Amino acid sequence: YLEALLSLQNQYGNFYKLWTGPTLRLVINKPEYLEDLLNSNVHLSKSNGYDLFKPWLGDGLLVSTGLKWRQRRKMITPTFHFKVLEDFMEIFNYQINVMLEKLMEAVKKAPGSTFDIFPFINLMSLDIICETAFGTSIGAQNQKNPKYVAAVKDFLEIFVFRFYSGWMGHPLFFRFTEPYKIYQQTLDTLHQFCEKVIKQRKEEFAKHGKMTGIRDDGIKVRSALLDMLLEANQHGENLSDKDIRDEVNTFMFEGHDTSATAICFTLYALAQNPKFQDKVYEELCEVIGKDPKTEITISKLNDLKYMDIVVKEALRMESPFPKTRQSQFSSLAWHTIRQSSQIPKNSTRTDFFPKK
Repeated sequence: YLEALLSLQNQYGNFYKLWTGPTLRLVINKPEYLEDLLNSNVHLSKSNGYDLFKPWLGDGLLVSTGLKWRQRRKMITPTFHFKVLEDFMEIFNYQINVMLEKLMEAVKKAPGSTFDIFPFINLMSLDIICETAFGTSIGAQNQKNPKYVAAVKDFLEIFVFRFYSGWMGHPLFFRFTEPYKIYQQTLDTLHQFCEKVIKQRKEEFAKHGKMTGIRDDGIKVRSALLDMLLEANQHGENLSDKDIRDEVNTFMFEGHDTSATAICFTLYALAQNPKFQDKVYEELCEVIGKDPKTEITISKLNDLKYMDIVVKEALRMESPFPKTRQSQFSSLAWHTIRQSSQIPKNSTRTDFFPKK
């Protein structure tokens, strides 16, 4: 798929039309054009490719469009302010240490062998987002909720399969396939778990308001996103139970999958470039120390200047979400776009415009 896109780009340039059945797609690879599009306050409609997320994410921030998207984004953005994240360093440290223990166990079981690190990072990210955003400890790394973890994995695998399959993306055709039954069971598990989390937090919120809890291991737990949604509902934002569920599901997905993918891309880039990997290691030893369980603080993170550069470069080279699509109904400065055409934005490149 990627080779085909790059071949088309080499043949037709950074902006070309592509028909897929009855749908006209305008493919953009030029940074200036992408900047115009992404900065636009008008072109907010998303293509029907996002509809494949709706059975799980509903009209959450990833899928919603237009005025609803703008209002929700304005409401939710403050909960992820840098100052808010400082409150969660204790949770970050705890879950990282759990992951390190799991990695050490894997190394001891098979010394000198290779293994896939993504599942370890993925489960750590899932534990972190559930505790920080929703005030719920699911113990994904310790296999305390294997059914939910498996459901997330199954949904994403089926989603990717449908996204890249023309006919499987259609609900009618998909209904008659073997994965459909698994898909329905997966959705039931995802929604039941989410509703349980919301119900528990609503009961706590009704008794105590926005609260900070103490876990059995002494770690303070507060919920930035879910408490904000419940509080907004009390203050007249008119959020239904489904609205809250949609946003919770959205950030459970977006908060762990893309983070884990970005971390793995960064580790892969470092493995390909040992010289830079050594420089990162030297900085870590200097700022944090050689003990992997040393507590990480915001001030120490701010001192990791070279690490910051490396992470940003890795994200520039390999985006965790390399393909997005929007439906356009008007014109931009550089092109008039016909109604019902779609614009995929391609972040997967072999050259990266170093002068830009």
